[in-house]
Amino acid sequence: MKKIFVIICLACSLCISAQSLREIWIEMPDSIIPYLTKSQRTELVDYIKMNVTPVVKNTFGDSTFIKRMTKDYLKVLLNKNTQLEIKILDPSSFALVETWNGPVAESKLRVYDYQWNVRKITLPETFSVQQPDTMSNSTYADLCSIMTPRLQELHFSDMDNFLLVDYNLPLLSNEDVKRVRMLLKPSRLIWTGKVFRYEK
Repeated sequence: MKKIFVIICLACSLCISAQSLREIWIEMPDSIIPYLTKSQRTELVDYIKMNVTPVVKNTFGDSTFIKRMTKDYLKVLLNKNTQLEIKILDPSSFALVETWNGPVAESKLRVYDYQWNVRKITLPETFSVQQPDTMSNSTYADLCSIMTPRLQELHFSDMDNFLLVDYNLPLLSNEDVKRVRMLLKPSRLIWTGKVFRYEK
């Protein structure tokens, strides 16, 4: 009897971890996107199967549009200022990245198990700058001194488990942003199964 119970529990666990991206999207708690109902989420992915443009009007009257969907990656434009990405990381976890544009982009990452329990994840420090050979020390120091505050922008690769990291500087002029971006080194993190690790 005990063995049967263990087998049943294991089977249930495998069923949960075998959820497809479609199921994750449809069964998402309404609290995550309160202005998009379950029926609307279902409608969007059904449109993809029907080769129809996957767009609906959410309860705020804005258009919500699935921009890209693969077997393990989903990118949804929730409205003109907000984007959601879902990425299946492994058989026991997946991640959501929500990005707001207002006026520069800022992102929030959440990692879940397949029962929608949040997994506590801390991203490693990725902000890194490099002085060009042609730049004077004084100019480099001046530019480094204005790189605050900075907002983190995150995007998943749709091809692998890399998390791409960028930084935006909301208080700088367009000219200063261009100068500062010459110093920023691109960063990406790889999912190891437990944490995101910095890939140099």
